[in-house]
Amino acid sequence: MLLNKYKRLRSWREGRKDFIQKYGNYWNYIKSSDWQKKCEDFLEGSKKECGWCGSKKNLQVHHKHYTTLGSEKRRDVNIVCKRCHKSHHDNSEIFLININPVDMQENENQRAERFSELKIWRLKKARKMHKPAFLIFHDKTLKEISMSNPSNEEDLLWISGVGQTKLREYGTEIIRIAQEPSLL
Repeated sequence: MLLNKYKRLRSWREGRKDFIQKYGNYWNYIKSSDWQKKCEDFLEGSKKECGWCGSKKNLQVHHKHYTTLGSEKRRDVNIVCKRCHKSHHDNSEIFLININPVDMQENENQRAERFSELKIWRLKKARKMHKPAFLIFHDKTLKEISMSNPSNEEDLLWISGVGQTKLREYGTEIIRIAQEPSLL
């Protein structure tokens, strides 16, 4: 199990280096013919409607997260209309992905710390509520929270596994932990 984790992490790091070598940053990738081809493929295989409002016009492909850039699968993106896509980006921070190895290591350490703090929080919450921890959030959701580091409720809603109910119940605590993990 540990060996598999190591292999996946090593593979991710190597893929990130290749991505930066090939495209330089996120914006160059979005403008590339590689991304345009993937968008066409994702749209071709979709229901041909916005995943948020149901519109069938002006559809675009939006990354759910930035961990699989260059090797996205359908599960890594949302199909959204231009209006919803613009609305999301108007209300959230967009950042340039151009990571040097030192920053990448620091970011991995921060994500690992956030993930650990989120798991401790979830366990305490589960015991207090007398229910299994996975009913609060799955590990996959906590990992995505630790990677995306949401700073507000809208950012949190973008994460798979977080809906209105969980946002209402746990949103404030999750955002606080994600922003300052050592405050737990």
